[in-house]
Amino acid sequence: MGDVLISLNDEKEKRLRQLAKEIYSGKKGSLSNTVSESISLLYSARMVRHKKGSFERLLKTMETGYHLGFGDKKIYKKREELYADRFESLD
Repeated sequence: MGDVLISLNDEKEKRLRQLAKEIYSGKKGSLSNTVSESISLLYSARMVRHKKGSFERLLKTMETGYHLGFGDKKIYKKREELYADRFESLD
């Protein structure tokens, strides 16, 4: 376990101590536990936002299609277009 020294303005320190007292009833380690829990909640919230953004980009790609061609070659929007000529020869 490491030690971290932080500086807070008076208002934030007051809020932190008040929150620690409300949650942990002023028990030993209440400040550390409050800060630790806050960090965990902040990290979780950021991960949810990151995953949501990734999911939204994936949905957008699925809706618009993924371009499977380069330069002057034919650009395919759907996988079926890419393999269409192979399946036509089987008919």
